[in-house]
Amino acid sequence: MFYLAPTPIAMRVTRLDPLKFNEAVARRWYHPRTTAVPGAPRKFDVWEMVGCYVMARLLATKMQLSIAASRACSVREVAELAPDRTRTVTWASWETGDAVYSDAAPPDEMPPPEATKITFDVFAIRGVIIDRLAEIHADSTEDA
Repeated sequence: MFYLAPTPIAMRVTRLDPLKFNEAVARRWYHPRTTAVPGAPRKFDVWEMVGCYVMARLLATKMQLSIAASRACSVREVAELAPDRTRTVTWASWETGDAVYSDAAPPDEMPPPEATKITFDVFAIRGVIIDRLAEIHADSTEDA
């Protein structure tokens, strides 16, 4: 299923505040793959929506926008490296560094045991996004 959602639908599906998304992009904390066209809404594919979904979840934990946006962007980028094989993406941070890696391409050297880790089930997130898009589509066809 290939679908490009306009900004209002993508923000509704991912439950990300569009003002937060716009601020993250404007401040270059989040790097969308698509460019905005003046006068037209940005279009989001499922992977871009995965990034937005992750950002929204991190913001819900009261994480700062700059950090949430940067981590969400990294999660999306790593998930896209092997989209057919990636189930989870882990972000790890420790005193001397951090890493983002997927189950499809684990790092050569794993983070130390004391690292703080957040693992995202990108396979499940994609499923949630696709289900929400289907609900919106069904609602819009009922109204027509």
